[in-house]
Amino acid sequence: MTRTTLAPASGARSRIAGTWAFIQGFMIILLCLFAGKLIAAYLPFVFPGTIIGLFILFLLLNFKIISVPRVMDAGAVLMAGMPLFYIPAATGIVDYLPELRDSLPVILIAVILGVVLIILGTGGIFQYLAETPKEKLRRKALFRRARNIRSIRRSRRLTGVSGEGGHD
Repeated sequence: MTRTTLAPASGARSRIAGTWAFIQGFMIILLCLFAGKLIAAYLPFVFPGTIIGLFILFLLLNFKIISVPRVMDAGAVLMAGMPLFYIPAATGIVDYLPELRDSLPVILIAVILGVVLIILGTGGIFQYLAETPKEKLRRKALFRRARNIRSIRRSRRLTGVSGEGGHD
Protein backbone atom coordinates (compact mmCIF):
# COMPACT_ATOMS: atom_id res chain seq x y z
CA MET A 1 0.00 0.00 0.00
CA THR A 2 1.41 3.33 -1.04
CA ARG A 3 0.90 6.41 0.95
CA THR A 4 0.45 9.74 -0.81
CA THR A 5 0.87 13.07 0.85
CA LEU A 6 -1.52 15.80 0.07
CA ALA A 7 0.36 18.85 -1.18
CA PRO A 8 -1.37 22.15 -1.68
CA ALA A 9 -2.19 22.97 -5.25
CA SER A 10 0.13 25.35 -7.08
CA GLY A 11 -2.49 28.12 -6.93
CA ALA A 12 -2.62 27.83 -3.16
CA ARG A 13 1.18 27.90 -3.00
CA SER A 14 1.33 31.10 -4.98
CA ARG A 15 -1.34 32.68 -2.77
CA ILE A 16 0.58 31.69 0.34
CA ALA A 17 3.83 33.02 -1.14
CA GLY A 18 2.10 36.27 -2.12
CA THR A 19 0.59 36.67 1.32
CA TRP A 20 3.92 35.97 2.98
CA ALA A 21 5.65 38.53 0.73
CA PHE A 22 2.98 41.10 1.65
CA ILE A 23 3.45 40.41 5.37
CA GLN A 24 7.23 40.73 5.03
CA GLY A 25 6.90 44.05 3.20
CA PHE A 26 4.45 45.36 5.76
CA MET A 27 6.77 44.30 8.60
CA ILE A 28 9.70 46.10 6.95
CA ILE A 29 7.63 49.29 6.71
CA LEU A 30 6.50 48.92 10.35
CA LEU A 31 10.06 48.32 11.55
CA CYS A 32 11.21 51.49 9.80
CA LEU A 33 8.31 53.38 11.41
CA PHE A 34 9.14 52.05 14.88
CA ALA A 35 12.85 52.79 14.40
CA GLY A 36 11.96 56.34 13.41
CA LYS A 37 9.72 56.79 16.44
CA LEU A 38 12.45 55.39 18.70
CA ILE A 39 15.03 57.78 17.28
CA ALA A 40 12.58 60.70 17.60
CA ALA A 41 12.01 59.87 21.27
CA TYR A 42 15.75 60.31 22.00
CA LEU A 43 16.24 63.51 19.98
CA PRO A 44 16.76 66.68 22.03
CA PHE A 45 14.16 68.48 19.87
CA VAL A 46 10.70 67.60 18.62
CA PHE A 47 10.69 65.88 15.24
CA PRO A 48 8.07 63.49 13.84
CA GLY A 49 9.16 59.88 14.09
CA THR A 50 7.12 58.99 11.03
CA ILE A 51 9.29 61.26 8.88
CA ILE A 52 12.44 59.71 10.30
CA GLY A 53 10.98 56.26 9.60
CA LEU A 54 10.24 57.22 6.00
CA PHE A 55 13.78 58.52 5.66
CA ILE A 56 15.16 55.24 7.03
CA LEU A 57 13.03 53.32 4.53
CA PHE A 58 14.24 55.64 1.76
CA LEU A 59 17.87 55.02 2.71
CA LEU A 60 17.35 51.25 2.84
CA LEU A 61 15.76 51.29 -0.60
CA ASN A 62 18.23 53.78 -2.06
CA PHE A 63 21.30 51.81 -0.96
CA LYS A 64 19.57 48.61 -2.14
CA ILE A 65 19.68 47.00 1.30
CA ILE A 66 16.00 46.24 0.69
CA SER A 67 14.68 45.73 -2.82
CA VAL A 68 11.68 47.76 -3.95
CA PRO A 69 9.56 44.72 -4.90
CA ARG A 70 9.76 43.48 -1.28
CA VAL A 71 7.75 46.49 -0.04
CA MET A 72 5.82 47.35 -3.21
CA ASP A 73 2.62 45.41 -2.43
CA ALA A 74 2.41 46.57 1.18
CA GLY A 75 3.10 50.16 0.12
CA ALA A 76 0.40 49.99 -2.55
CA VAL A 77 -2.16 48.81 0.01
CA LEU A 78 -1.18 51.60 2.41
CA MET A 79 -1.33 54.21 -0.35
CA ALA A 80 -4.78 53.00 -1.43
CA GLY A 81 -6.08 53.63 2.10
CA MET A 82 -4.34 57.00 2.49
CA PRO A 83 -7.47 59.18 1.97
CA LEU A 84 -9.06 57.56 5.02
CA PHE A 85 -6.32 59.01 7.23
CA TYR A 86 -7.28 62.57 6.25
CA ILE A 87 -10.99 62.32 7.05
CA PRO A 88 -10.62 62.88 10.84
CA ALA A 89 -8.41 65.94 10.28
CA ALA A 90 -10.81 67.40 7.72
CA THR A 91 -13.83 66.90 9.96
CA GLY A 92 -11.96 68.41 12.92
CA ILE A 93 -11.52 71.65 10.98
CA VAL A 94 -15.30 72.21 11.14
CA ASP A 95 -14.94 73.05 14.85
CA TYR A 96 -12.67 75.99 13.97
CA LEU A 97 -14.65 77.59 11.10
CA PRO A 98 -15.15 80.98 12.85
CA GLU A 99 -11.41 81.32 13.49
CA LEU A 100 -10.63 80.22 9.95
CA ARG A 101 -13.06 82.78 8.52
CA ASP A 102 -11.30 85.57 10.44
CA SER A 103 -7.88 84.46 9.17
CA LEU A 104 -8.92 83.54 5.61
CA PRO A 105 -7.02 86.34 3.81
CA VAL A 106 -3.78 85.50 5.62
CA ILE A 107 -4.26 81.77 4.96
CA LEU A 108 -4.94 82.36 1.26
CA ILE A 109 -1.89 84.60 0.86
CA ALA A 110 0.29 82.05 2.65
CA VAL A 111 -1.02 79.17 0.52
CA ILE A 112 -0.67 81.05 -2.78
CA LEU A 113 2.78 82.38 -1.89
CA GLY A 114 3.87 78.93 -0.73
CA VAL A 115 2.68 77.28 -3.94
CA VAL A 116 4.43 79.89 -6.10
CA LEU A 117 7.69 79.54 -4.14
CA ILE A 118 7.54 75.75 -4.34
CA ILE A 119 6.93 75.84 -8.11
CA LEU A 120 9.77 78.32 -8.69
CA GLY A 121 12.15 76.46 -6.39
CA THR A 122 11.37 73.06 -7.86
CA GLY A 123 11.65 74.39 -11.42
CA GLY A 124 14.96 76.11 -10.69
CA ILE A 125 16.43 73.04 -9.03
CA PHE A 126 15.24 70.82 -11.89
CA GLN A 127 16.76 73.14 -14.50
CA TYR A 128 20.04 73.22 -12.60
CA LEU A 129 20.19 69.43 -12.20
CA ALA A 130 19.02 68.67 -15.75
CA GLU A 131 21.59 70.97 -17.35
CA THR A 132 24.34 69.13 -19.26
CA PRO A 133 27.99 70.20 -18.84
CA LYS A 134 27.96 71.64 -22.38
CA GLU A 135 24.87 73.75 -21.60
CA LYS A 136 26.43 74.88 -18.32
CA LEU A 137 29.55 76.14 -20.14
CA ARG A 138 27.38 77.92 -22.72
CA ARG A 139 25.31 79.60 -19.98
CA LYS A 140 28.45 80.75 -18.13
CA ALA A 141 29.90 82.16 -21.36
CA LEU A 142 26.67 84.09 -22.00
CA PHE A 143 26.72 85.53 -18.47
CA ARG A 144 30.38 86.50 -18.88
CA ARG A 145 29.62 88.20 -22.21
CA ALA A 146 26.66 90.08 -20.72
CA ARG A 147 28.81 91.24 -17.79
CA ASN A 148 31.50 92.48 -20.22
CA ILE A 149 28.92 94.36 -22.30
CA ARG A 150 27.51 96.04 -19.18
CA SER A 151 30.97 97.09 -18.01
CA ILE A 152 31.80 98.51 -21.47
CA ARG A 153 28.54 100.49 -21.52
CA ARG A 154 29.14 101.71 -17.97
CA SER A 155 32.68 102.86 -18.79
CA ARG A 156 31.44 104.63 -21.96
CA ARG A 157 28.77 106.38 -19.93
CA LEU A 158 31.32 107.51 -17.34
CA THR A 159 33.82 108.75 -19.94
CA GLY A 160 31.14 110.36 -22.12
CA VAL A 161 32.08 108.33 -25.21
CA SER A 162 29.16 107.60 -27.49
CA GLY A 163 28.74 104.02 -28.65
CA GLU A 164 26.87 105.00 -31.84
CA GLY A 165 27.99 103.43 -35.08
CA GLY A 166 30.03 100.70 -33.39
CA HIS A 167 29.48 97.28 -32.00
CA ASP A 168 29.07 96.47 -28.34
